[in-house]
Amino acid sequence: MLYVNDNIKIIEKYFSRRHSVYKVEIQSENKTPAVLKVYEGEKATVLCRTERENLERLHRLDLRVPQVLAWEEKALLMEFLPGMTVSRLAENLDAGSWIEKMAYWFARLHSVENASSCMLKGDANLRNFIFSGGEIFGIDFEEMGFGDFRQDLSEVCFFLLTDYPPLTPEKDHMVRRFLKAYAKHAGKSIDDMDKFILKSRSNARIRRATRGRDTGTVLRLSHFRL
Repeated sequence: MLYVNDNIKIIEKYFSRRHSVYKVEIQSENKTPAVLKVYEGEKATVLCRTERENLERLHRLDLRVPQVLAWEEKALLMEFLPGMTVSRLAENLDAGSWIEKMAYWFARLHSVENASSCMLKGDANLRNFIFSGGEIFGIDFEEMGFGDFRQDLSEVCFFLLTDYPPLTPEKDHMVRRFLKAYAKHAGKSIDDMDKFILKSRSNARIRRATRGRDTGTVLRLSHFRL
């Protein structure tokens, strides 16, 4: 098994609400770092297969995601990406180039279309993006699907606005830069974002209430005028 293996040494356990995720070291000549994700729960096998297939598909489309190195029924061994999560960058009020890079990443993803909808990341939590080597990489692809591109954008905007520190002028500026850059790269106009962000807030409240906590932030969209 991948996670009971003399060739894999656990270095660090990462925060995850649903599964067990570790930084590991492959005990080869170069001692290669990697990420081990062990899926838990009744749907562990399905989720593992789904994420593996999604990652392999995105890799073939030349989107920046971690490469799958090995897999088993309920575990994936993936490429380690050195860098910083977007959630940490936003928390530090870092207004660097990652904002435009993230907009470009989404524009590339949404260019994959199916009938009247486009490919969606799903679960666009800021922790699921890593700024590595000057580029944005997406991680965690259990909920990928097809739909309205504004579903993904609204989740990013919601988390940017409400994650700590919430509702600051700097966060407002980040959201505006992100949407402007996305519109440029995707060649799309972005309308009615307010109702999509409200839906994202509703979904976040359901998820967090299930885990025993609420968003704790009152979001007044009229103030941000998205």
